Amino acid sequence: MNDLSADYDNDVLLSEAGQPTGIVMISDYLDEPELIAVGYALEQATQARHVPDLEATQ
Repeated sequence: MNDLSADYDNDVLLSEAGQPTGIVMISDYLDEPELIAVGYALEQATQARHVPDLEATQ
């Protein structure tokens, strides 16, 4: 870590039941295309994306 690093607390990614609810991926400067490719590959491999039911929120 350095003065320019964001300090993410690991427990912000856990539900109240202690289950993981997200992921933080970090890349070097100008490495966003690689980061997006890794995220896309993870999404395709896990098929874990769930589209929310926006009608239920109204």
